[in-house]
Amino acid sequence: MPLPLSKEPVVPNAVFAPNVILRTTIGQDGQLITSAHVTLKGGCVDAQGKWTPADSQTKVFYIPNIFALESDISQYQGQALQLFEQFVALIGYINSIKRII
Repeated sequence: MPLPLSKEPVVPNAVFAPNVILRTTIGQDGQLITSAHVTLKGGCVDAQGKWTPADSQTKVFYIPNIFALESDISQYQGQALQLFEQFVALIGYINSIKRII
């Protein structure tokens, strides 16, 4: 027997990525290979830009190599590379200030 809801479900009107995990390794050919695990979750955003969680499920998708996107998303190859290059540059800037390695 189903239990009654204690509150009204919130229907999402937007999607956000609470986790993006990049993993870079050196391939057998000596080239870098970077993969990504991206978590997507539904949320609600109002006219003022305030976000609230929605009662929706979380889904994860995997990109095996951001330098060679799969055919269905290959049209975004340039944007993916540009974003990755900016991210790597930011890490370099932070490392030069904090001297982590």
